Amino acid sequence: MRVGKLRWLASALLGCVPWIVPDNCSEWTDAMSAELTDIDSDSEAVKFALGCVWAAFVIAGQGDLDDLPGQGRPLQNIPEGWRRNPRTIGLASGLSSVALGIAYLTIAGAPFRYIVVNFFAAVIGVGCFVATTKGANRSRRMTPGVFFGLASFLLGATIFGVAADGASRWLRVGSMTLQPSLILVPAMVVAFSQRRSVIATVSIILVACALALQPDRAMTGVLAGGMSFLAIKVRDRLATAAAGFAIAGFGVALYRPDSLPAVPYVDRILFTAFDLSLAAGCAVVLGAGLLILPGVLMRTADHEALNAYRIHALVWLAIVAAAAIGSYPTPLVGYGGSAIVGYFLSLAMLPRPLATAVAAGSAATNTKEEHREDNPPPPIDSVSGRLVAVCVGAVGIRTNHTLATGW
Repeated sequence: MRVGKLRWLASALLGCVPWIVPDNCSEWTDAMSAELTDIDSDSEAVKFALGCVWAAFVIAGQGDLDDLPGQGRPLQNIPEGWRRNPRTIGLASGLSSVALGIAYLTIAGAPFRYIVVNFFAAVIGVGCFVATTKGANRSRRMTPGVFFGLASFLLGATIFGVAADGASRWLRVGSMTLQPSLILVPAMVVAFSQRRSVIATVSIILVACALALQPDRAMTGVLAGGMSFLAIKVRDRLATAAAGFAIAGFGVALYRPDSLPAVPYVDRILFTAFDLSLAAGCAVVLGAGLLILPGVLMRTADHEALNAYRIHALVWLAIVAAAAIGSYPTPLVGYGGSAIVGYFLSLAMLPRPLATAVAAGSAATNTKEEHREDNPPPPIDSVSGRLVAVCVGAVGIRTNHTLATGW
């Protein structure tokens, strides 16, 4: 029996699920595979597989399911995971942006391989997100040695990479051309906002030099903006030094000529998409706007975590702004896998402040309970007891009414 393209696509999508979800979801993945074989329509099979992949991404974003209630029913834990792990909002935003970008490429009549590249870049990006976040705390995701290694790699890519029209910012891997700065710089900026050291600062300076040599005005501007924001927020000598060199690198990049022409389906599509149709233009603008959603919605008393989320939003806002101003890749909604992988990798560098807040809240509650046990309240007379009961009952009725009417 010949397997159709849609059926093959559904099977391929479902085959990605075991690599995304935690190990304790094996029974769930087996049940999905069995369900897929019972679906007769190929188009319905693809819809089912896409739904399973979406659920797998959300489950992966919530971290270790063993810490959640009802761990044997992972789908029921999705809302709890969204509440506890704000990075999942970024995961959903990134996937939605990629989907809107694929919609734009389809409307624009882009080659089918462009759509395939963006799709598998999203799969690789989410794989990097899961692999980086599993079993790693915020201090171990990017050590000083990793900082220096990535900076050296970027400098090497600048010197020995692929050059075009006086710019050298790409690496060729087989038939694919990658832009390492779009993959690594956002993640390094977010990680540096949480873990600063002399080696990490030297690494940021090397990155600034590499971007200035390429030259890449967009990414030097991103680096300068992120470091300047961090230096203002933390008032740290290392952050100030990194910001100074990043701004100097941006000045050098502005001085050097950068006359690359716009590439179809990649550059300036924030405006050209509206020439195709209103739907294509709205898809591109909405997809680009979703990238800053985690940083905009983030609320926490953890100032270090809040700075990281704000810097993440600032970095991707700057990349989108550069794409609107000049001939630079439009992230996630345009053709190109580098920005897609880079977005999910930078997302993995973000901390989990809400989990800490929940633990702190539980500790405070336990402290209050212990205090109540050690200091029991004085007894009250029967009349006062009735008055208290009436007041509590009135508040309870009002609360139930408020919840029932959709507060």
